[in-house]
Amino acid sequence: MDPLSWTVRVAASGPEAATSYVRRHKVETGDAVAFDVEAPRVSALEQVLSAIGADLVTGLLKRAKKRRLEIDSVEAVVEGTLGNPLVTLDVLGEEGDPGLRSVAVRVYVSTLHMPADIDPVWSETVTRSPLVATFRRAADLQLSIKVTP
Repeated sequence: MDPLSWTVRVAASGPEAATSYVRRHKVETGDAVAFDVEAPRVSALEQVLSAIGADLVTGLLKRAKKRRLEIDSVEAVVEGTLGNPLVTLDVLGEEGDPGLRSVAVRVYVSTLHMPADIDPVWSETVTRSPLVATFRRAADLQLSIKVTP
């Protein structure tokens, strides 16, 4: 099978902004990393972290539905830690790797099903996730799930 590929177009749209054109969608992105909670745009790093969370929650819901397991709600909290964030700010004398050092994903599932019913769905979701496969090679990836009624 020939490899499939996805393409997005990204254009600078301001001094600290970019616009991505993805199929029929337009996504605004700010700087690579935002240190100010009042930053006007979501940073590229925050979008990357959002993407892995979205991959896991939508994948879990899709696989639970196939098994006819009702999920009331699912949410992921994703935290990323950079190697040396000061490098990205061009702080004089700072050296090292500004890349993601670790990513921790905590998924919370609300359902009347027992955790033992959800665990195989979670395992399959993790195994089939393209972003989990990628991040496992790039950073220390920690995944956890908590199932509550």
